[in-house]
Amino acid sequence: MPSPKTIPVLERSIDLLSAIAESPFGLSAKELTLQLRIPQATCYRILRTLVQKHLLQERPNGSYLSAYGLARLARSWSGLENRLAEIKPQLEEMSRRTGLSAKISIREGACAVVVLRTEALSPNSITSRVGSKIPLAEAGSVGIMLLASVPPSERAFLLKNSGKALQDKILREAADARKEGCARSYGTHHPSIYAVSKPVDIGAPAAATLIGWPEDFAGKKRAKIENALRQSFAELSPCDLR
Repeated sequence: MPSPKTIPVLERSIDLLSAIAESPFGLSAKELTLQLRIPQATCYRILRTLVQKHLLQERPNGSYLSAYGLARLARSWSGLENRLAEIKPQLEEMSRRTGLSAKISIREGACAVVVLRTEALSPNSITSRVGSKIPLAEAGSVGIMLLASVPPSERAFLLKNSGKALQDKILREAADARKEGCARSYGTHHPSIYAVSKPVDIGAPAAATLIGWPEDFAGKKRAKIENALRQSFAELSPCDLR
């Protein structure tokens, strides 16, 4: 249901663009109407507008596909995409050496977003898809590390919707992360999830993370994992820790 503070037709337009982007063969107006529960006339007007603005293209069979105009709007992200492609082999190697899942996350507003991911070879590895988003206050070591890279006044703003006790806890953890150059979340945010993160600069402040189950970090394994993470991405200067 649209929020009273948002624009319903804009929300529908974004939902429509997302649905088409996820369909490799495109979708027709009828399919979009049924899938998104948009009135037929509204759906058609949105489609015609997006075609005229070169964000969609109409095929002879009546289906719609994403158009180059969308790539033009997203051009500012192309440099980041290229950088992620360059460091992907390093992320995969770090995952192979440690036996853990590894990921790169960036901040979007008050959320952490996974932009690169490689899974551990273990069949029961912890996973989260690229593009998944979680509030910084709930993102464990990732959220702590990303919060450590912003000015103090911005940290307080980003955590304003969290309870006072949680705010204080995360701010203390962010202060420790700035001093040590890494953030840890060993069952503190979720009892079954252990993770450690370090700051990296990929053209935007980011966090590189190794993540696994409690037994993966047991005993001397924990120090080895932290050392492996600290030594990774040596050519990437860490983002500024305010």
